[in-house]
Amino acid sequence: EKWPIQVLFLPLPSLTIHHKYPFTVQQDENEISPEEIISRFKAMRNEIKKLTNKVDELEAEFNEHQLVIDSISKLESGRKAFRLVGGVLIQQTVGDVLPAVTSQVKQLLEKVMENLNMKEKESMDWKVKYNIQTQQERELNKTQTGGKLSPSPPTQNTGVLA
Repeated sequence: EKWPIQVLFLPLPSLTIHHKYPFTVQQDENEISPEEIISRFKAMRNEIKKLTNKVDELEAEFNEHQLVIDSISKLESGRKAFRLVGGVLIQQTVGDVLPAVTSQVKQLLEKVMENLNMKEKESMDWKVKYNIQTQQERELNKTQTGGKLSPSPPTQNTGVLA
């Protein structure tokens, strides 16, 4: 006897958002709301944080690989060596393992760093395009201008506080 599946649809509460910073920004003839701009920016920042954590993890792994490289480089190339590949322990020779271990993590680290730099540039472009300011940047701007917000040129879009 199968249990019946019950699906419950709850009405979502209506949200009223007051815009402190009106926008007239358009992208591909579609208007993008300030909330969408900020959510995309936050998603970009989260992705950058994940990539940064991955870089840190790979650097630690690279240091461990460097210890292995230092240890096995002194050994003769015909000697047995075991390497873990995808959860499977494989028997090879030191001559086969050494080049693979040397290049493997280094190449992966370079690819992740390249991806991280690309995402950071994309995030900065988005930030500049929509004049997004973090709370710290806004406070710094306030203190530099003597407690008053610096007026933006009339041709620029009004900023978004993230």
